[in-house]
Amino acid sequence: MSGARWPGPAGAISIPATETGKRHCVPDCDLPVMTPENPFQEEMLATEAPIARHPAAWLQPLPEGYTIPLWRWILLPATALMLRRNKGVWVSGELQLLPDRLRFTETRMSKSSRNPLRTWEILFADIRDLRVKKSLAAETVEIDRGNAMTRLMTVRSDDFMARVREALEGMQET
Repeated sequence: MSGARWPGPAGAISIPATETGKRHCVPDCDLPVMTPENPFQEEMLATEAPIARHPAAWLQPLPEGYTIPLWRWILLPATALMLRRNKGVWVSGELQLLPDRLRFTETRMSKSSRNPLRTWEILFADIRDLRVKKSLAAETVEIDRGNAMTRLMTVRSDDFMARVREALEGMQET
């Protein structure tokens, strides 16, 4: 029995057949090494490891002057109503606690999307107030930055928010 070959991202991948008939994936060339010269992996090297992580949804506000099109009201009235009520779109992701800031990174089921993942950060020095509103099924976290309000929706965030408050208090003392 002979093996098979397919082109892959790291070169051709060969799958040789063994005596038992089982096939194993073996790369024909060395896999790329994470180096600062590689522009796509340089960002991965520079990122800090988060202190804590928590799943959250961010309310991305609608652009200024956006009007919901008539076709959306006709074809998708429930989504149009939610857009008007929330004044934005919920984006699922992960909230990460770093030593001097909060970072939100969008998560997706499919990695093949053409659009890059949305990521933003808020420095602790920019946060004026942090409020958590509990409701029946979820908690709404409001981060007041003075000039703007950031809203997040999360579940069971007591431990994570306690760590964020500790970090905020530590920044205010210094």
